[in-house]
Amino acid sequence: MALNHLFYKQTQAAIGSPEETKATVADGNFSSIQLLKGILHKLISGVTVTFSGLKADDSAFTVGTDNVIPVGGTYKALRDALDDGDVGAPALTEKRALLVTPETAAGDALTYGAGAVAAGTPRVTHASDDPAVTALQVIDDWDESDRAKVNLIAGQAGVAGGAGAVGASVIRVTFASDAAAVTLAGNRVTLTSRSGTITSGGTAQDLAAANASRRGFAIQNLSTGDLYFNTEATAVAGQPSFKIAAGQLYETPIHAVPTGAVSIIGATTGQAFAAREW
Repeated sequence: MALNHLFYKQTQAAIGSPEETKATVADGNFSSIQLLKGILHKLISGVTVTFSGLKADDSAFTVGTDNVIPVGGTYKALRDALDDGDVGAPALTEKRALLVTPETAAGDALTYGAGAVAAGTPRVTHASDDPAVTALQVIDDWDESDRAKVNLIAGQAGVAGGAGAVGASVIRVTFASDAAAVTLAGNRVTLTSRSGTITSGGTAQDLAAANASRRGFAIQNLSTGDLYFNTEATAVAGQPSFKIAAGQLYETPIHAVPTGAVSIIGATTGQAFAAREW
């Protein structure tokens, strides 16, 4: 009897009859295929396979008790596209993170980059207590009757413009309590001397010619008698000329500087005066 014939007989005695009860060939030997079929039939007969990690759809999961099956994916720099109805592995990033593409509730892809607002454009909403919301509310404090106006004064629609009386809509400026003292510097000008004396008592003379660029002038009477001057006509010793008594100084106000010729008169020849024009 051949070796495999003897081995088969011994195996048959140990595991029982194989699927084919008469497993012989022409020469009286049993083939290897017939032998393996008999062994495998015995091994898997009556075996039930179960997967302890599987859960029924929509069933509860118990932490620390139920098994978890890790889920893997694939990374490819250039991903393949699936056809409708295909099964595919999840895509991963190069750092093993799950690659996710956000979509709208309708399943449409989101819109990226600059452009008009559309259904697929993501929106960001600030929380009601976000500092940016408070700042926007301050900026939004405009006059609803005229949105070109901005309420610079709380509770007032717009502000008063131009000159006028003090009122609720008039902006006020207050120096801070720790601000340095404000120093008003005077205008820096070049002075031209117009000093002299009365050349002929009782006769008017020009102290300064008309000057459209004049910014001011000053006259001091250095004599013991009165002097008179006029910028609108020839000076006379009385109205409408201005009188400058002995020792007094006249200076034009900053808000009203005449530009006509300055005429001066005194009763006595030789009356001295000091004058400056700028």
